[in-house]
Amino acid sequence: MAKTRKDNNKVVLNGRTYSFVNTVERVSRIVPIALTIEALHRKYLEGVITPDKYVQRMEGQWSSKQNSMLIYAILMNRPIGSFITATGRGEDVDYTVKSLIDGLQRTTAIVNFIENKYSIGKKTPPVACVLTDEETGDIIETSFSIAGKKFKNLPKVLQEKILDYTITCYSYENFTYDELDEIMFCVNNGKAPTPYQKMRFALGSKNMRKIQPVCESPLWEDIPKLNAKNDSILGCVIRIFMLLSYNTNSGFSTKAMNDFIEEFDDNVSDDFIIKTKALIEQFTEVKQSMPDEYLNALDACSIPHFISAFKNFTNKKNILNKTFTEFVGAFLKSKEAKKFFAYRAPKKDEDKNDKQTGSGGTQYSAESIDERETAISDFLDDFLDAPLTDNINDTEVNDNADQNETADEKFSGETEYEDRNIEAENDEEWDIDDTDLYGDSEDSGRSGGDRLESEEEYRETEVLQGDSLQIRTAFPLHTGY
Repeated sequence: MAKTRKDNNKVVLNGRTYSFVNTVERVSRIVPIALTIEALHRKYLEGVITPDKYVQRMEGQWSSKQNSMLIYAILMNRPIGSFITATGRGEDVDYTVKSLIDGLQRTTAIVNFIENKYSIGKKTPPVACVLTDEETGDIIETSFSIAGKKFKNLPKVLQEKILDYTITCYSYENFTYDELDEIMFCVNNGKAPTPYQKMRFALGSKNMRKIQPVCESPLWEDIPKLNAKNDSILGCVIRIFMLLSYNTNSGFSTKAMNDFIEEFDDNVSDDFIIKTKALIEQFTEVKQSMPDEYLNALDACSIPHFISAFKNFTNKKNILNKTFTEFVGAFLKSKEAKKFFAYRAPKKDEDKNDKQTGSGGTQYSAESIDERETAISDFLDDFLDAPLTDNINDTEVNDNADQNETADEKFSGETEYEDRNIEAENDEEWDIDDTDLYGDSEDSGRSGGDRLESEEEYRETEVLQGDSLQIRTAFPLHTGY
């Protein structure tokens, strides 16, 4: 007699017996989808499939040869690898559409070729084909030259061959953006992104959503060695954050920047990013009024210091009605400028990697950063103390000289707000809030003692948005920060 099978469909939990129903299917899932290039092309143009600009490298990373060999591989029916798209949970706005997590460079190479935006390289070999005689059934081999041709110039049969080619696309559905950031990091870890592109991956989509608008500022136009393609702009933005939040003890080396990013949420608050973005927008307006010889002073290394000086300039009592453009012109003619731009002097033993990444070398050591910051800060103090006879008479300068604040006074601790409130009562003609741009130490990520309650009361009066900002490009800036 067959042995009766024991009922194993029971589970005892906390002294109670339960019947097993089924396993719980995760809300998240991965769905493989067969997709023709024709469908990929259409969905990309319609925005159904879109790049994830917050964590993906910018499109256009590939060379002409890489683009050409991809098209050649498709025509030869060779595998070109799988693609990954992602759709997030409803509450995660980062992935509300199908974002390309892997395959952006291949996708844009394919789409741009079909849109006739480039020609196949002239050294690309011809495509060997097999043809059948429709009358006799004889089979022959021939080849079609594709070198130097755009999509529209290819034989129709090859155009159809490309459009009918099928790729495998893995659709990651209902993952949180944190999970997708991990996936994104894993699928790109075997490639060779620049150090700055790795920083984009490490920051993740949540932080990049806040930072990306700063990276897209017009400020970066025509700045040497800064571009979006290799994310060197992002690197400069991170250095600005580090300098303004006083995280320069380890310099701006790649390691120091990565350490800063690892603790990014602790080092940089949302309020800090908002105010820095506003500061950069104002500096951009000033930049647009500068003559070309002044603009030559702006590069990847100097911009963070000029932003810092601009912040201090807007926070100081500018009783002489001077402009920041005037300050830049005077600074560039000073002996301090020679110290400031010492990093531009050619060095025979300079590391080639430092040139490429802009994240190493002595120019980004803690000592060099401190020397540059000291040179420009000291000159700013002297500049605002020196009279402009065209704007104000000597008597007025002497009467008001004691109202100028130095950078040390502005960040001197608890007494700064008592002194500032007293000055504000006696300086009603300024009609501004002479508060620190970066608020309290906890939000800005810099060290410091406890602040007085008056500081919080003072911050409530800050003007942060819209037309309330008192900005005049070519004139003294009193921004209310």
